[in-house]
This record gives sequence, C-alpha cells and structure tokens, in this order.
Amino acid sequence: MRSLPLHHRQPGLGANVTINVTATINASGAFDNGATATATEPDPNPGNNTDSTGNGGTTGTPSTDLAIVKTGPATQPVEETAFNYTLVVTNNGPSTATGVVVSDPLPSNFTLGTATPTQGSCSGTTTVTCALGTILNGATATITIHGTGHVAGLMSNTATVSGNETDPVPANNSSTATVLIIEDVRP
Repeated sequence: MRSLPLHHRQPGLGANVTINVTATINASGAFDNGATATATEPDPNPGNNTDSTGNGGTTGTPSTDLAIVKTGPATQPVEETAFNYTLVVTNNGPSTATGVVVSDPLPSNFTLGTATPTQGSCSGTTTVTCALGTILNGATATITIHGTGHVAGLMSNTATVSGNETDPVPANNSSTATVLIIEDVRP
C-alpha cells in the first residue's frame, strides 16, 4: 500500500478534516483498516496520530454475479433427431461462488439422453438439476444436455442458476432457449 499526499486548505487550530474512502471488499471476513496522520510541524502528542477500525473492523459479505446463457443447436433439428442444448454458467464475481446449482425443466416433448457438466454432477429426467459446486471469480462451467425433440414446432424452456452468496444482478440468473423442430417429411 502506498501513501498519497493529501492537499487541502490548512484548517484552523483545533479544526477537523474528514476523509471518506470508498472501497470494494473482494472476500468475506473481518477487515481492519488503519490510518496515520503526519505533518511537517512538530507534534507534541504523536500518540493520537494513528487509529484503526479495530475489534475485527468491517465485515465483508460475499457477493457473486452468477449468469447463465442457454442455447440450442446451430441448425434446426428434425423431429425424432437428437440435438444438444448448451448451458454456460459464469461467475462475474467479485467473490467465489459456492453451492452453485442449475435447474432446467425440460420441455414435455423432449426426451433427455444425457446431461454432462464440466464440473459437478447432474440428475433428473424431466427437470435436470446440476450441482456445480464452487466457481471462482471470472470462471465458467458448461453443461451439455443431449436429447431428442419429438414434435415439430417451437420448443422453449428456461434454465436458472443460483448459489449461496448474495447476487446483486438477478436479471441474468435465467436464460431461455427456443428451438424450432422441423417436421420429418421423408417417406
């Protein structure tokens, strides 16, 4: 940490100067913060030139901005043909996300084949639930859901993500993918 000079108009005898510091706490726990005042003039009472928040200081609360994006296949699948959904979960921080869970209720005309995450595990057949565990700040986890659409037409569903920490941006905690299933016109 480096000290920066504070330039201000000289206060009168016995006057106070207030300095407000705004900071972001990037981890949970207690933080002590100290400050020291110095001057070029002699100080007859140097014992009061340093102070700190003391007693455990400020307590940080973990916060994570979890985001999920669900996409369907690049091309429109034909009915009764298997395809993949891809779900990408990103932790935009600032803290590490713990207890990350994705829930994806599948469309009624879709039969699940497999649900494969890059970390953790998935379970369920009509609703896929994936326990992804811990995702570091700035990291991602991907889930590939492989299955078959049975009826021609639009098929839409929404996946959601949650974690143990406070999420200040809940608007990106869900994502909807719409897939157009093409009718099989082969004889």
